[in-house]
Amino acid sequence: MLLRDLLQPSKKTHPELSRLKKLLGFSPKKTEIYSIALRHSSASSQIRGKMDNQRLEFLGDAILGAVVAEYLYRKLPMKDEGYLTQMRSKIVSRKKLNSIAEKMGLLELIETRNHRPKTGQAMLGDALEALIGAIYIDRGYACAQRFVKMKLIDKHVQFNDLDKTVISFKGQLLEWKQKNKKKLELTVKNIGGGEGRPGFECLVHLDGDLVASARGRSKKRAEENACEKAFSKLQISL
Repeated sequence: MLLRDLLQPSKKTHPELSRLKKLLGFSPKKTEIYSIALRHSSASSQIRGKMDNQRLEFLGDAILGAVVAEYLYRKLPMKDEGYLTQMRSKIVSRKKLNSIAEKMGLLELIETRNHRPKTGQAMLGDALEALIGAIYIDRGYACAQRFVKMKLIDKHVQFNDLDKTVISFKGQLLEWKQKNKKKLELTVKNIGGGEGRPGFECLVHLDGDLVASARGRSKKRAEENACEKAFSKLQISL
């Protein structure tokens, strides 16, 4: 049974709905917005007019960035703007959000077309951002702020480890290329995402050989995803 069905009014309590309430830490009011937040675009493409979570992802991304920025500003009063920017980028990175979303249990709640999302897939982080957007629409900024602080930062962010985290695999790969005098080429092409949505693929060539490729909703994300794969395949150490 899909979450959209479970969120309809009922006298019975379903395990999936209980799981959602536990994840949120409160009972939702505008229940349909959470169904949309956890609906991937592949599911919405099956039925015309069925909304997916991309608009909520856009909203949640902005709210998440603002909450994390304020949190860091208050927690680290002696750090400058550059350091705070780096820390925020590490916390809201796609890789970090994917990991947090998996640990929170979103794997079992996301609605897709024919398959369950896999560990590390971008749709996990996308759904988490959309969920934050849904909380904002349903309960307001203060509730969304509490959710981000208590459910994301306090539980899943270890500040002592963040300094060792790679912010940009593209930047690290370019730095490695310069040190080792390698010829690195990144080629990005527009492949479309279906239903008129944007989609890009990045190819990473090293000394003329293809070492990695990956896709993303934006050029920047496609590049970062491909460079992360190349980073791993080349076994580059920091």
